[in-house]
Amino acid sequence: MTDQAVQEDVWAQYAQVLRRMPGVRWVQIGAGAGGRPLVQVVADPHPQPGRFVREIVSALRTSGWADVTPEMISVAHVPVFPESEPDAHRPQLMGYGISQGPDGVRAECRLGWRGQTLRGEARGACPLEAMAEAAVMALNQGRGAALRQRLQGVATVRVGGAEVVVVTVGVGADQVSSGSAVLEGSPEEAAVRAVLAVGWDGSH
Repeated sequence: MTDQAVQEDVWAQYAQVLRRMPGVRWVQIGAGAGGRPLVQVVADPHPQPGRFVREIVSALRTSGWADVTPEMISVAHVPVFPESEPDAHRPQLMGYGISQGPDGVRAECRLGWRGQTLRGEARGACPLEAMAEAAVMALNQGRGAALRQRLQGVATVRVGGAEVVVVTVGVGADQVSSGSAVLEGSPEEAAVRAVLAVGWDGSH
């Protein structure tokens, strides 16, 4: 057996470990950029995505992968949609992911709209900011140039005993709109829902 085959067999064993974790739907481990191992996970939403990454690292280290680090982990959280039919005229959240690297936080957001997948990627100082920016970038994929938005700010506030994520976006030279979403799952998912709440016009 070649060295590569041995390595792939070891990775397959580690992948099996992760598949037994609650909420994990799919796992793939292989060589990423520069040949460094990359652990890709698709999972249900988690209220604390950073903690979920740490749990993955802990599970792998307990199984014998001593030098695995959070930077090797890429997690995409896919929401569980309710049984009711979503509004076909508005983008719907399909999935999102957060990864931490040497150059900061990277967020990815995927929205479904009329059979298309709108993807947005962004980097930010914190997961909440990066995810809100990624959601704006995804929506802009389905907008005409004149309607494209830019993130102005995002924050978590407490209103009447509930935590709410609020975003403001700019359109054109001086128009500013806002959207909000109650924090029910992870802050990152709430950031996407807040961006979606700003309003949608998919005209081209």
